[in-house]
Amino acid sequence: MSDSIAMGIKVLGVNHRTAPLDVRERFAHGAHEVPAALARVMAAGATGGVLLSTCNRTEFYLVADEERVADAVWDLLGERLDGGAAARPYGYLARDRDAVRHLYRVSSGLDSMILGESQIQGQVRDAWEMSRAQAGAGDMAELAATCLAGEGVQVTLVANRTHERARVIAERLGARALTLEEAWPHFATADIALCSTAAPHAVVTWERVGAVIAARRRRPLCILDLAVPRDVDPAIAQLENVFLYDIDDLQTVAAQATARRHEEVPAAERIVEEETDLFWAWYGGLGVVPVIKEFRSRMEALRAAEVERALRHLGHLAPEDRARIEQLSQALLNKFLHQPTVALKAAAEEGRGYGLLEALRRLFGL
Repeated sequence: MSDSIAMGIKVLGVNHRTAPLDVRERFAHGAHEVPAALARVMAAGATGGVLLSTCNRTEFYLVADEERVADAVWDLLGERLDGGAAARPYGYLARDRDAVRHLYRVSSGLDSMILGESQIQGQVRDAWEMSRAQAGAGDMAELAATCLAGEGVQVTLVANRTHERARVIAERLGARALTLEEAWPHFATADIALCSTAAPHAVVTWERVGAVIAARRRRPLCILDLAVPRDVDPAIAQLENVFLYDIDDLQTVAAQATARRHEEVPAAERIVEEETDLFWAWYGGLGVVPVIKEFRSRMEALRAAEVERALRHLGHLAPEDRARIEQLSQALLNKFLHQPTVALKAAAEEGRGYGLLEALRRLFGL
């Protein structure tokens, strides 16, 4: 493989296994922050990159060889910690084939907090397109509400920063749409509240709902905070009969609920390995493309010269016969050149010893 194709594929990041929630929420990037973060890493020497930021992970997928690119990622994340603390101890780095395998495991849900969840596929796609949406009612809350409705829970209210977005979701769930400012009084009557926004700070605060919840007179309230950074002020949990769960609190419950999925992990891992092999074979084959082009060019020149020489001795042929000879020779060359890439790769490797064209001629018995 040529040096240019050996350019390193890397993934650097943190996830729910390596960093606690209070760290992960500081590393989370909103869609508006992604371009600047990537530009900074590219300036350090990366030649390509994607930033994947979800509630459970922040990962930079990069094409880069330089160590200073990794330093740039850890510095960028470290600036989001108190006092500029080091981010590297919370993170991981995978290179080349391991990085490819990691992406496949992430995309398939094998690396998710909830094993096998499918939402991550859309998040990976959106990260690639650099257009991850910033809903006021986040996809996580919508998904959770849909699941609860499927289990018989009545979803009555959907609140969003914009009424139109709330209306779209509410219609799907048979609920009533509200703006966020209209939602706070309803904390007095709701039994369950799902919170998931893209806000960089707490939305459900003591000032907004403390007095409303206190007036419930010991009636229990369950609040599921699915956002990163968290949407709910932890002080809310101090109120009597309020049960507040964040994304990490739900991990144990998720593990119990997905126990049966673990039986399918070996089969899923085999698929990941197969797809990693296919990708790596394709990626390695990129180094052969210039070799194939050079070989085709030389063989085309040889074909054209031989046909021209032959036709000089066949001057009596009609134009249509001469055209057929030209077409036939081209077809024969194309058939000859239609060889497996692996053979051409072998020729390319062999060609380093005694000349590219000679290696290819020996390979094909010319």
